[in-house]
Amino acid sequence: YPDTGGCCKGSHIKNVTIRIHRAGTEKFKYLDIVLEEVLISLVSGQGADQTGLPTEAVSLNYGRIKFEYSQQRRADGGSAGIVSGGWDRTANKPFA
Repeated sequence: YPDTGGCCKGSHIKNVTIRIHRAGTEKFKYLDIVLEEVLISLVSGQGADQTGLPTEAVSLNYGRIKFEYSQQRRADGGSAGIVSGGWDRTANKPFA
C-alpha cells in the first residue's frame, strides 16, 4: 500500500522497482522499471467502476528511470539476454 504519510511529508524514496511478469504458469519476468529518488506526488482512491471494484491511482515523480527488458527465447522460454537503458531527469542525460 502506498506510503501516504511520506506523500504528505514530501519524503523521498531511494528506489522503487516495478516488476512485470508474463501471464502463465512460469511467470517469466520480462520487464523491470527501476526508479530512483522517488517522490509520491498523488494517491487517489476511486469508487467502484464497471467491475464493481474500487481502484487507486498513485503518481510517482522520479529523478532517474531505468528499463531492464529480458528477452525471451521462443524455443524454450528461457532468458535470451537483457536490454537496458534509462534517463537521468536531474542531469538531463542517459542513465545506465
